[in-house]
Amino acid sequence: MNSNAPAWDWIIRASVTHPGSAETRLLMASRFKWAVLFFAGAVFAMGGVLVFFAAPGGRVGGIVVFVFFGGCAAVAAIQVVLRPTLALTADGFTFTSLGRRVTRRWQDVDSFVAVRISALSGVVGIRLAVSSERFSGPRRVARGIVGFDGGALPDTYGMKADELAALMNDWRGRYRNST
Repeated sequence: MNSNAPAWDWIIRASVTHPGSAETRLLMASRFKWAVLFFAGAVFAMGGVLVFFAAPGGRVGGIVVFVFFGGCAAVAAIQVVLRPTLALTADGFTFTSLGRRVTRRWQDVDSFVAVRISALSGVVGIRLAVSSERFSGPRRVARGIVGFDGGALPDTYGMKADELAALMNDWRGRYRNST
C-alpha cells in the first residue's frame, strides 16, 4: 500500500463491481459494539430495578434509571438484529438504522464533515446542497444538534469519523455529476 494514500484507500480498491453496473461499496456496523451496548444498558436497567426495590425513597430514581437504560438496551437490541448498513453507489448513498432506510443522491449533498461529539467518538455530519429540506422541522432540529442540516450518519461503520467523511467526500466528488 502506498504510504501517502489515505487510510481508507483499501476500501476503494476492495469495492464490489458487478458486470454492467457501477461501483458499489457496502459498509456494515459492528454487531459486537451494539451487543456490548445492549449488555451495558441491560445491566444498568437492572440496577434501576434494584434501586427501585432496595433503596429507601429510591422509587423515582429507580424508575428513571430503568426507563433510560432499558430504552438504551432496546435500541441496541434492535441494532444487533437489524444491523445498520451504508451502501455507496454511483447514484448516491443509502443508510439503514433502526429499520429505517434513508437514500440521498450525491447531487443533494454539499459535503460530509467529521463532527466530534465526545472525547472518544465522532459522527459524520451531512451538509445538504440548497434545497427545500433545509426549512423542515426535523432538519432544523438536526442542524441544531449536529450543526449540519442533513443530520448525521448513524454509525461510523468501523472507521474513524474523519476517515469516513473523507471516503464519503471522495465518492461524492467522483459521482456528483455522473447522473
